[in-house]
Amino acid sequence: MAEIEKNPKKMTNMSERLDERDLHNILSELPMKDVVRAGFLSRKWRNQWKYLANVVFKQSTGKEIESLTHFISLHRGNKIKKFHVEFKYRPNKEDQVNEWMSFAIKKEVEDLKLDLDMKGDNDPLYILPPFIFNCESLVSLSLKGCVLELPDSIYLPNLHTLSLTRMEIGSRNGRTIRKITSRAPLLERMSLVNCSRFRNFNIDASESPNLKELAIIETKVDLARSTGMDICAPSVEKLVFLYASPRREYHVKDVSNCLECTFDEP
Repeated sequence: MAEIEKNPKKMTNMSERLDERDLHNILSELPMKDVVRAGFLSRKWRNQWKYLANVVFKQSTGKEIESLTHFISLHRGNKIKKFHVEFKYRPNKEDQVNEWMSFAIKKEVEDLKLDLDMKGDNDPLYILPPFIFNCESLVSLSLKGCVLELPDSIYLPNLHTLSLTRMEIGSRNGRTIRKITSRAPLLERMSLVNCSRFRNFNIDASESPNLKELAIIETKVDLARSTGMDICAPSVEKLVFLYASPRREYHVKDVSNCLECTFDEP
């Protein structure tokens, strides 16, 4: 973006020769603050950023959060295909994150990634809003650093890939995993990394007939050694289990259809 600012006339001339798809591809690769600023370079660019279908936001400064909120308020496209957000979460940003998630769901997002980095373990985690779990457009869902509390009714009919990292899933995590996998009939791949770190973790995918790949990764960081893990995934054909033995015990109850198993240290 620095090169654009040095020679705006050259950038303007070049932009006039690009078609709409090329413009969208270029804008999708820019930081969010530069996406908004690009509209001032050319008439052709002025409104294109308002129709972007792929949104990737990675925070490097505090001011960039306002850039994403500004983008959302002015977006005019009917659909968002990809919505990825990675930033350092603070409890006072809860309303903003809720606004971002609501925007993505209303725009029928297909690929949703929310990566919340926490500096202090004593800060409360972000609690996911229940409407995420009734998003019929979702194909891929990746969550990190949140609290997973499912609503009474969930339905994810097109979800193929689920990735959960450093998620607190609650005391009844077996029922939670079973519920989310059973209500995602097309789910094929699931990844669980350092989840339910301070509780027994029951991974029950017994009602997920199409789940073929399961990856479980556990490191020694911030895991309670007094806890245990149970694994029940009868439909899984490929199981990758990378663990540093931080828990007291591990039980593999049912992986009866597994054709490829990997047990190793991360």
